[in-house]
Amino acid sequence: MESIKIKGKEYVLVNSRIIEFRTNPEYKGFGLETTKTVDEWFEHADKKTGEIKQDNRVEFRCVIYNKSGDIISTGTARELKSSSYINATSHIENCETSAVGRALGNLGIGIDTSVASAEEVQNATLNQSKDVRPWLDENQYQATLKGSKAQALKVLESFRMKKIYKDKINKQFKI
Repeated sequence: MESIKIKGKEYVLVNSRIIEFRTNPEYKGFGLETTKTVDEWFEHADKKTGEIKQDNRVEFRCVIYNKSGDIISTGTARELKSSSYINATSHIENCETSAVGRALGNLGIGIDTSVASAEEVQNATLNQSKDVRPWLDENQYQATLKGSKAQALKVLESFRMKKIYKDKINKQFKI
């Protein structure tokens, strides 16, 4: 099966898992079904500006059935519309594909080195570089301005914040 190397480890592509499932006589008469289990809009703070923005979260579940109609494997996936350039237009498709890849991996297809697919690992690697610190809100910002330089340094280290907040804190405490 076709795979790609990510950080020194081989990961099988989802399309290779699908080809194996559809062409291997061992799986003749088996089927798979995907269901979108979550499709919701929510608000979050923009990572750069702190501005409140809308985002869309989707989750899919894939179920694989044997010839008798018994469930023999499942896979789930979650994607955010804002998580990558590609997801901005294709987060629903990517999510469904990830769920299929996970279910096929759980069935034992293409798991020589990992159940995770190449696409899953690439997406996870991209998202690991994201800042996961909480956003500084207006009340916390105002409290920081009334505190000490040591407290301000801790806030700068511990929170993401609007550029104007950061600039004002740096200026006020001469950081």
